[in-house]
Amino acid sequence: MRQAGTGGSSGHVVTTLRDHHATIFVPSGAAGPIEAVRRTWDPGMAAQIAPHVTLAYPQEASDAGLLTARLRAASLVSAPFRLRLGRISCFGRPEDGVYVEIGDVDGEYGRLREELLRPPFRPVAFPPHVTLVHPRTSPRGREFWEEGGDRHRWRDLQFTVEEVAVTAFDGTRWIVLEKFALGRGKSAGARVLVGAILTRGSSILLGRRASTLRFYPGVWDVLGGHVEPHETPERALVRELREELGITLTRFEKLAMLHDVGSGQQDGYEYHLYHVTRWTGTPRNLAPEEHDEVRWAPLEEALRLELALPAYRPIFERVAADATS
Repeated sequence: MRQAGTGGSSGHVVTTLRDHHATIFVPSGAAGPIEAVRRTWDPGMAAQIAPHVTLAYPQEASDAGLLTARLRAASLVSAPFRLRLGRISCFGRPEDGVYVEIGDVDGEYGRLREELLRPPFRPVAFPPHVTLVHPRTSPRGREFWEEGGDRHRWRDLQFTVEEVAVTAFDGTRWIVLEKFALGRGKSAGARVLVGAILTRGSSILLGRRASTLRFYPGVWDVLGGHVEPHETPERALVRELREELGITLTRFEKLAMLHDVGSGQQDGYEYHLYHVTRWTGTPRNLAPEEHDEVRWAPLEEALRLELALPAYRPIFERVAADATS
């Protein structure tokens, strides 16, 4: 547990903070009607914390320091994203809690959770939501439900998430420990790409970039491409490998993000790299205008090739080691 202290003439009061969360607060434009319901049906919760969507729970992320560090790092490379208010639902019974369902419009909420809750954390299957009536602070969940809570007309209202926060409970209310604006570490003109490291035993699938390309001609690279506007990196990865190799990805995980400012573009690139471990179909070169050749290269050979980015080499070694262990 973390402790917060307040000094004064009468001494030093120490408050123990617990239950650290990663939190998204609903912007005021969308929060107004939600807050009106909360103040009527659950004033206790309304007094403790503003309307919000939880990004990570303490039972998932027990190390508050690591959670904060990961949230800070993720905020630097995550652009603002959209969420949508949905229908009113409950956790089994209204007595167990009533909430507003949240739609992940851009898929970024899910991606952020994956980034935050990597091992040693253990994610729990919780749907994104904004709580209206919580059983810990109000017994009126059933009453609200039976009086027609679903009549509230905020459904399909979208809002943009521009910052995330770390919150903790001090025994009386939830306080904000830190806030992180999204996208502060990204150059305004930076282009975002995805790359896939496919492994077969200790071999890695690589493509030799066509000599006619403007950037990195004639060198070996991972397969992938650009992320389109309002497309998540994961969706771009699936699309690009279907288009370039004719395969459908069934299992992959985020490895790293690389920044490149030496590509001839003023603001450079961001590369989201993924290790692809399962797919359907046989990889084949469907984009010869981009790659002269696509082939499996044993690790020893891959490390000797002229690569688009030298930073690939330690990542290739780590991935090949994991694939054969």
